[in-house]
Amino acid sequence: MLADLSVPYADVTASDLSWALYSAGMPALASVEVVLGAASVRLTVLGASHEVVARIGSTGCTEVIACGVAAGAPLPASLTQDLPGLRYELSSAVLQLDAGRLARCTESLRSLLEFDGHALIAAFPGHAEAVTALAVRGDDRRLHWRTWHAYPATGELVMTATRLSAV
Repeated sequence: MLADLSVPYADVTASDLSWALYSAGMPALASVEVVLGAASVRLTVLGASHEVVARIGSTGCTEVIACGVAAGAPLPASLTQDLPGLRYELSSAVLQLDAGRLARCTESLRSLLEFDGHALIAAFPGHAEAVTALAVRGDDRRLHWRTWHAYPATGELVMTATRLSAV
């Protein structure tokens, strides 16, 4: 699903991002609900950031990667954490891209995700490369979501991959 946002793009950088679990409640600009069997996910864009609320059966977690998360930690390159009934695994990478490559990457994301019912891509007005995108796949026992945060002012593309599995 493509969400054309009406709020202006605010320049941020990858180093401004924080990561937190269970830090819900930030204002949403766009969101989509996805049901995958007994699992459900709400993908939410928070400016140049995201929130994913994921449930497998009766248990779940909320992942927030955003600027200004009060209880957040720096975005880790990789992390594995056991939660009640779940295993949470996160990996992230920051790519430094020239303007042409960033434009090609964000256009590719738009083409891949615009009509995907398990994805959300948010575009900011006036900046074709200023996008935040999320996509989820999974089943009753496992969820896997990926996110992309493009920052055209710095030429950065932040990519995350998260796995949530029932144990």
